[in-house]
Amino acid sequence: MKMTKVTLASLSLFALGCGQLQLENLNKKNEDDGLTDVVLDEDTPEDSDNSTAEVKMTFASNSDASLALVESVSPDPSSSPSTSPSASPSAVPEPTEIKVGDVTITKAMLNIAAIKVKSMKDRSDKEKSAEQQELTSDKSLEDKLDTLAGEQVSDDTKSIEESSASLRQSGKPSNSGSGSSSANSGPRSKDEALEQRKLAEDKRKEEIHENKEKLKEAIKEAEERLKKNDRTTRYVGPALFDMIAGKFEDDSAPQFDAISGTYRRIEFKVRRTFNITDTEDPMYGNSMHISGMVKVGESDIPFVLEWHRAMNFRIRGADGIKVSDVDAQMMVVFDVAKWFEGVDFSKASVGSDGVIRIDKRDNHAIRHQIRKNMKKYIRMGRDSSGDGKLQTSETAAKGDDSVEDPEEPEEIKETESSSSSSN
Repeated sequence: MKMTKVTLASLSLFALGCGQLQLENLNKKNEDDGLTDVVLDEDTPEDSDNSTAEVKMTFASNSDASLALVESVSPDPSSSPSTSPSASPSAVPEPTEIKVGDVTITKAMLNIAAIKVKSMKDRSDKEKSAEQQELTSDKSLEDKLDTLAGEQVSDDTKSIEESSASLRQSGKPSNSGSGSSSANSGPRSKDEALEQRKLAEDKRKEEIHENKEKLKEAIKEAEERLKKNDRTTRYVGPALFDMIAGKFEDDSAPQFDAISGTYRRIEFKVRRTFNITDTEDPMYGNSMHISGMVKVGESDIPFVLEWHRAMNFRIRGADGIKVSDVDAQMMVVFDVAKWFEGVDFSKASVGSDGVIRIDKRDNHAIRHQIRKNMKKYIRMGRDSSGDGKLQTSETAAKGDDSVEDPEEPEEIKETESSSSSSN
């Protein structure tokens, strides 16, 4: 056990030195890029009367075509029935989980960092150039955040896990390929793996705590640049959305001013947040967290999906939504029931602690499929009936799963390799 701790300490010190060097290189690269920014002007719809409308954008999660999981509202006998889109027609218990086939989601959070509203369904050539510019900028930012948060040690952490696997192999015949541990080595190896993972996670939290202000400042600078370069950016977070309860953590939906007229495309960005004070919160330093249980064969196995890097969403439709000072409400709905379409958990690798982890190190193919589904199965419209749901007839735009993210090159390469081998 002492050797394990010494190895972790050595790796941590080595990673710290490498991290400082990486950060210096990243800062120098940002200074030397010298790119000419592509600037997008404020978008004015063709049918605008040039007035300004205050838009309230609500979010919700559907677990099936008829059920919208929204915040429950206690009825007030002295008041008339509410027609607010965020209110339920009757008081119902706030949901605590979402069941989708063999998957039960018990925690699902994401941080909405920015929202853009566009009048045209399709992107112009200038917008495409601006998008590539933004991806490059986001990639640089995410690398910087990884370094500041101590997450550049992912390869070292992987080495630690591989060392743990070697320990589990000790005491077994050299020709054994079953992966099962001996009766004596199994429990001890599992405990060692759990301790190593905890130490690595504690180290990550320490790095975030020590560099918290730098992390927040880096994101703030990126947000200011985004607003400057793309003036269709109408809202900047952070805004933590609980996808199970269907509400924002502070009970307030994003609101922003927009020029009146019809908008056919909405784009929003999910990014990690460092504004959380509780280090045990699963969203601490993450952009998204989904966890729960999945039934594989006869076994119920816990799973955790964590997202560190930014993720982009695009919703578009020919009809769009017309906003005015009379009606300026938009609703975005995540169709959770379809998130796990095509996901085969029977092929997932299970950690030595018995958990299926879906992140930048493990189960890339599953992560890639869920990400694609999330981008595709999202809708936007207007809750005309005021029932807190978005019916098919009220849907004005749907998700575009072709929108790119600033992913790690290694992950893309491994995901594509996994997809090719599975085909």
